[in-house]
Amino acid sequence: MMGFGMGFGWFGLLFMLLLWGGLIAMAIWFVRALFPQTNVPVSRPEPTATEILNLRYARGEISREEYHDRREVLRDRARYR
Repeated sequence: MMGFGMGFGWFGLLFMLLLWGGLIAMAIWFVRALFPQTNVPVSRPEPTATEILNLRYARGEISREEYHDRREVLRDRARYR
């Protein structure tokens, strides 16, 4: 009778750990559901050849004639696809 007067013993300890662990897990789940992560990086698609050509022309890396020549080449390639 000595061990029975103090509660449920190991079973009570295990039950309390499971109870508090479950309550904490539910609280974490609830907070994460209320405030979804917004700082997830969004992957950007690779720029197209035309976009790269436009950027190079805007930066002044290529001349106007070179820009128009390369743009025509890209248009011709797009027609045959």
